[in-house]
Amino acid sequence: MVSEIKAAIVRAEKMGLHEHNKIEALKSILKQYQGKGKLSSAQEKYLNSLLRRFSEQGYEKYKDWKEDWLTNEHTRERGKVISDYYLANAGWFMAVAKTVRNCLKQSEDEIPIIPDFYQFHKMTLNPYAEKVWKSHISPLRWNPGELVQVRSATKVEGYTYQLRQQGINLRTDPCMVIEVNSQAISNAATWDEKKGGCRWVKVNPVGSIHLFDVMEKDLKKYRRPKASKK
Repeated sequence: MVSEIKAAIVRAEKMGLHEHNKIEALKSILKQYQGKGKLSSAQEKYLNSLLRRFSEQGYEKYKDWKEDWLTNEHTRERGKVISDYYLANAGWFMAVAKTVRNCLKQSEDEIPIIPDFYQFHKMTLNPYAEKVWKSHISPLRWNPGELVQVRSATKVEGYTYQLRQQGINLRTDPCMVIEVNSQAISNAATWDEKKGGCRWVKVNPVGSIHLFDVMEKDLKKYRRPKASKK
C-alpha cells in the first residue's frame, strides 16, 4: 500500500501544478496510514479514486493529452471557444476556463501549462458546449455588407428608448452587417439551419453612427416594404 501511494505521488507531481490539492491529499493519507496502519472507509474510497487517477494508465493518458494539447489546433480552438463562453457567463467551469485562457496566452519559450484533462473534457464535451461549438463551426448565416433587420421579439443591448425616439428602428429599418464574430459566443441556444446560431454579429442601422451586437439567429434578411396601393 505504501509503495503504491508513493508511486502515485511521483506520477501526480509529474502531471502538473493543477494536481496540487490531490497530491497533498495523497501525502496526508500516506502519513496517516504509516502512523496508524489503517484508514477510514471514506478515506479508502477517496484513496482508491486517486490511485486510479494517478495509475500508470492514467499517467500515459496524461502524456497523450499533453501532446494533444500542445500540437492539436482543433483541441486548442475548441478550448478557446468553450472557455470564452464560460468566462462570458461567469458561472460553471471558471477555474479550468481561466487556465485554458492562460495556457493559450503562453509564449513558446515558457514552460507550458497543461489544462487538467478531466476538467477540460467536462467543460468542452457537455451538451451546452456542444451547442456553442455547433454555432462556431457552422457556415456563416450573414456576411459583412449584407442588409438585415432584427427579429421583432429580440432584446438588443444598447437599443434604448432615446434611440427609438430619434427614429432608429432596428426591427423595420435596414441594418448593414459590419462584422461577424464580433464577440465571443455567450449563449448556448440550438443552431438552426435557417436562422443560424449564437455567433454575435455587429450591425449598423443605415444612416446612423450606432453599432449593435445581435446574435446571428436574431437577424433576418431585410425586405423593403411594399409600396402601398393608392
